[in-house]
Amino acid sequence: MKTYKIERFAEFAVDGHFTVHVEGGEVVLKTDDPIIKSNDHPPAFEHDCDKCVYFGTYNNWSKKEKFDMYFCNQGTNPLSATVIARYGNEGHEYGSGLGFHEGVLKKTEDIARRLGLLEKFDEALEESKAIL
Repeated sequence: MKTYKIERFAEFAVDGHFTVHVEGGEVVLKTDDPIIKSNDHPPAFEHDCDKCVYFGTYNNWSKKEKFDMYFCNQGTNPLSATVIARYGNEGHEYGSGLGFHEGVLKKTEDIARRLGLLEKFDEALEESKAIL
């Protein structure tokens, strides 16, 4: 997995309390919430993209669902940035995208935004709107 240089600290609630900060250039998510497993635990599912930053695993006990949460900046175009929620080992077993109003992708986007990982995406989006 790719290491992002992030110099932010975020403390906020997403179905409970957790903190996200940086140690040695890597994102570290710590939680006292049983729903979200800190990223010092390995991901629950295989993921082969070396550009992704693993945030942790989200467990939805009521629906018996588990998702590994990632941020991915897929290339040099800032508009290619996205968040990913992987729910299985097969290549197609994931959801991705930005702008969801609820669910695990919304939670994953919240983490990425708190860390400032989507600032270039937002700037590029505003620039593209100005052109239209």
